[in-house]
Amino acid sequence: MVNYQKAFQAVVTDPQYLANLDWGKPREGHSEGTVRAHIRGIERNHASLARELLSRYCNDEDLLMMVQYHDEPFALYRQYETRGKYNQDRLANLLNSISDWNLFLAFNIIDGCTSSKSREPLYWLFREVAGRVDSRFTADDIMPTVQLS
Repeated sequence: MVNYQKAFQAVVTDPQYLANLDWGKPREGHSEGTVRAHIRGIERNHASLARELLSRYCNDEDLLMMVQYHDEPFALYRQYETRGKYNQDRLANLLNSISDWNLFLAFNIIDGCTSSKSREPLYWLFREVAGRVDSRFTADDIMPTVQLS
């Protein structure tokens, strides 16, 4: 059994984690900019960096896969949005790589429902996985966009 408090403390005191907190700048989909602001990375890909760091403290392969592939649904959506089609093999790989679709879809809802993000990629994801994964979450669970005054 994983001691999550101990794992969390190990991660938040890790020198590599601390050094990477201020990486990033505001951009589309991440208007908050830095990793530090994104939580309250680099051409190798932030997902690979995150997975590598997490693997030091956690051996849960499904959770590691979720960290590695957390942006894959958005990348596939962008392909669909710009080309009218997307790489079916990449979606199949994602479907086969994740075991706990409840957790993965919950994460996508949370990550995709920030004020700076469109909900359309989430709706697209739920349409694409409908009937293909077992999850209690549906598109009805996507939080509506909140207009900040």
